[in-house]
Amino acid sequence: MNSLLTVNMLYVKTAYIGNAFHGSQTQPDYRTVEGELTEKAIKVGLIGINDRIRLYSRTDKWVSAIGNIFRVKTSIDPAIFVNRLNRVLKDVYCTGFCVDTNPKEVIKKRYSYFLPAEYNKEELLKIAKLFTGTHHFDSFTKGFDKFYANIDSIIILENGNHIKISFTGKKFKWGMIRKIVWTMLALYDSRLDVQSVKKALDGDIKLHVGLADPASLYLEDIDIGIPFIPIVPDVESINKYIYRHSVQILFLNELIDECYMRSNQSLRGNPIRYTNSKTNDIPAKKSSI
Repeated sequence: MNSLLTVNMLYVKTAYIGNAFHGSQTQPDYRTVEGELTEKAIKVGLIGINDRIRLYSRTDKWVSAIGNIFRVKTSIDPAIFVNRLNRVLKDVYCTGFCVDTNPKEVIKKRYSYFLPAEYNKEELLKIAKLFTGTHHFDSFTKGFDKFYANIDSIIILENGNHIKISFTGKKFKWGMIRKIVWTMLALYDSRLDVQSVKKALDGDIKLHVGLADPASLYLEDIDIGIPFIPIVPDVESINKYIYRHSVQILFLNELIDECYMRSNQSLRGNPIRYTNSKTNDIPAKKSSI
């Protein structure tokens, strides 16, 4: 049998700037990352008219990525598939691929958040230790009375005019990173006390906290246990703007610029409320925010 007719499971790594889309997940009447990928893949004959491309990880409006992944069954040569798709895509780009015979599950994800360099790295590291390990994170997402999860690590790096906070773990629910960052900064500025956060992480109370600004957050990588081959652009793709610089430098520079423009908004959000998780009573104590 001709190898080109062999159906493979193709995994494709993607990068995109979040402000170009109304989130990653397909939504009627909105431009999304999945919608752009699906529409253009159908247009150039890579998938059927009733097929849909689904990303491994959902990202909200304004949240960017340099390491999201989609998978698709195809008999087309992988390099031809991704280069043909890249020629017609806008604001999202395929940056790597791999082929495997079996579906792959997520092992770990890494999200990163940018802050201006005015924050003290060592103080942030002390605060970050509260959130590493296995805890009740139901105060830091929505739709869950109880959400027990593990954050493997939180790494904080200084790089010139910005600080990058990287979170690694398997499960991150809606708004989780942004709520944690908002809470970290509230602790940093003494607008929230450590004991209340510890009680929330132990599941004793429910904190209602704000969301850090989405424009400074990006999905950096997803580990599915197999290595990806970086895409070498063909002649038609070489003139696309994304190859005027390396993929990572271009995307990180845009994200850093967004961070500077919107950094003040990272501290905005709903007032903090304390709820006893066992009785659902709201104690009289409130924060000063």
